[in-house]
Amino acid sequence: VSGLTPRVMEMLKKELSPDNLVPYESGGGWGDDYGALETGGSVGVQLVRGDGSMGAIGTVTWVEDNQVIAFGHPFMQKGQTNYYMTNVSIQGVIPSLQSAFKLGTIGTPVGRVDQDRSAGISGLIGTFPSVTATNVKVRDLSEAREKTLNLQVIQDERLQSSLIPVSVYSGIDKVLDREGAGTARVQMKIKAEGLPGGEITRENFFYSSERVSEVSIAELSDFLHLLAFNPFEKVQIDEVDVVVDITNERQVAKVIQARTTKDRVKPGETIGVEIQIQPFRKPRYVERMTYQIPPDAAPGPWVLIVRGGASRGYLDNLPPEVIGQMITFAETKWLIPTNLDELTRTYLDLDRNQELILESYPLPLKRNPEYDWSLPKNTDLPEETTKQEAAGDLISVKQGETPILTNPNKTRKEMPWIMDGDFEILLEVKK
Repeated sequence: VSGLTPRVMEMLKKELSPDNLVPYESGGGWGDDYGALETGGSVGVQLVRGDGSMGAIGTVTWVEDNQVIAFGHPFMQKGQTNYYMTNVSIQGVIPSLQSAFKLGTIGTPVGRVDQDRSAGISGLIGTFPSVTATNVKVRDLSEAREKTLNLQVIQDERLQSSLIPVSVYSGIDKVLDREGAGTARVQMKIKAEGLPGGEITRENFFYSSERVSEVSIAELSDFLHLLAFNPFEKVQIDEVDVVVDITNERQVAKVIQARTTKDRVKPGETIGVEIQIQPFRKPRYVERMTYQIPPDAAPGPWVLIVRGGASRGYLDNLPPEVIGQMITFAETKWLIPTNLDELTRTYLDLDRNQELILESYPLPLKRNPEYDWSLPKNTDLPEETTKQEAAGDLISVKQGETPILTNPNKTRKEMPWIMDGDFEILLEVKK
């Protein structure tokens, strides 16, 4: 491996452990031409190349015309494969009673490894693998510096879902050159046949008090794994573009209180909602939104939940009946998709951390005496609290198209901070 930071190497070890592969750090010189392959010489099998490289080195067993067999043992024993085959420069042999190996530098591609079997690997000279172009731009806004990385990753569904996020993580780590807290805005674009419109785009915010580089790749990793193991069709990813903007600032805010303009409402009625928000180390302000009561809302008590997109789990102070509704909807949502297009839209509809969310659920008419139903009604917000303009020059990206199943009782608004916290208000729906 070349071009990865020590922290990323640790992550790569975990990702490659199921394939019994152990990464070693190698020196520079990647991409030099070391001549033709020959019997008894060395050959490289490369998974990632460009501004970073990952590959293995072994011995050529035989060369005949444009056909090559090598290694004399499996690499990952994946059968039909799609790896780079490269020439190699050997610096030395590392002796070991357990596992001696050659230490060398992978050179230029000379062909494609097309078979990986128990007896060894085989390949064709002059025929090259299909790859995924991976482009990463990282901007450290606090230090006013940026870097762009361009990589080519072999098209293997399972390996890609590990190798691409690790490569992006390494790019972020190199630009930041530090550990610690930070806020990251991550924009990802993935192009592949089978995706809605041939590509998907998504933006999200992330914050970490320890390793902002690592949390920044969370959604990219999740979506690539979703594509790799989807039950509908094989996905060949043509291009992955990731833009990461990171600042030292803690761009987070919390929902403190909320109130509605009315306590008693009618089905389909639109009401005003004022939400008191506390940004980190900045003055509080009130954000104003409107919310439409579901047109088919049954008469009786309802709970209006005001929460940030980054709030995780189910809220402790909600009645169990409401929690049950939320869980049922979440589970049903992932059972509805019947093809890759619908599955992708379902993923794109997931809450984003920078969203302020309003959603409502009905409460049962018969109350459980074992549960405290003391949900707050409208709260008086401080008069001196006023709406302020959002700080920062943050870029907004359009959401994906309407997915196959959405919550009709949910309203969202994008904010310039990672939104956390929640507040619940009891409403009475009239006939």
